Amino acid sequence: GLDQKKPLGSVSFDYGSFKSPTVETNFGMGSHLVGNFVSISGMRTDRFLDPPEFTAIHDAGNKQSFFDRLDFRASDVDTLHLNVNIGRSSFDVPTTLDAPTQAQHQNIDSLNVAPGYTRVMGSKTLLTANGFFRRDKLAYLPSPDPFADLPATVSQNRSLTNIGGKVDLTYTSGVNNIKMGGSVGATKLNENFSI
Repeated sequence: GLDQKKPLGSVSFDYGSFKSPTVETNFGMGSHLVGNFVSISGMRTDRFLDPPEFTAIHDAGNKQSFFDRLDFRASDVDTLHLNVNIGRSSFDVPTTLDAPTQAQHQNIDSLNVAPGYTRVMGSKTLLTANGFFRRDKLAYLPSPDPFADLPATVSQNRSLTNIGGKVDLTYTSGVNNIKMGGSVGATKLNENFSI
């Protein structure tokens, strides 16, 4: 393959309705041994969710995202991959004219890590192994003044974690493919609610 040792990338800035600046940057470079691609984005707005009123009241929010893909060719037959994705959203819950002092807020955090390995075994066989870890956490926060929330003040703190992996072996002969393998995974859920 061709070497792309000179970095390539882009940066963009936008500004839209409801005081909404957005920024995105992408960057990549590599050689026949190592390649890396990074993407970072973020935005904020005074109208994050669709409000229940014509006028957005208490509706500001922001979000950020980071993604990285790293490839490493360890030998002519072995390749390692790593995907990492981190995301966050933080936003107000829109209020109504009936509850003008309500100030509920929500945060969502995500982490996703997925390593992978491939090995070419001759001209007809490919071994692939992939793992994954993903954690999502959500926090719903009541108003600082509990009497501002109508009809009740509520909160949530939830998390979901998925972890696992899979291995498969693919054999190709002419127009026929045979694929065998297995996967294992686990899910952990944690939920806390209060009212």
